[in-house]
Amino acid sequence: MPFDVVRRTYESKMRLRQGDEEAQRRTGGTEEITVWRPSWIPFASIGADAVARLCVDAETGRIRYWCEYAERSVQFESLTDFMEEVADVLEVPLLAAEAGVGLMHGFLVWGMPQDAAERAAWEPLAG
Repeated sequence: MPFDVVRRTYESKMRLRQGDEEAQRRTGGTEEITVWRPSWIPFASIGADAVARLCVDAETGRIRYWCEYAERSVQFESLTDFMEEVADVLEVPLLAAEAGVGLMHGFLVWGMPQDAAERAAWEPLAG
């Protein structure tokens, strides 16, 4: 992701986090809802439509998957693991086909876009 998108995404997620914390204080809630943590730094979009992304947890080094639908999960144990998978997919085209990796407007994209116009611009990496 371009740095300005990283910054805007991070700031947006931190505002959501602050709003959730304020709502919990007002209602006296004690259950922590993990919307975003300050140590999570977004760095990559997974799909062409950018609904799903990856962030690195600066505290643990793990790569987390997150999406706009409130899914949050550890995807890779380290940045090294993530980069090894990317390298494997680029070296072995069959892996790219299985992972749904393609090119769109010259960018490497994991997953086929939902939007019809973007899907028309997407082409499989292995193709």
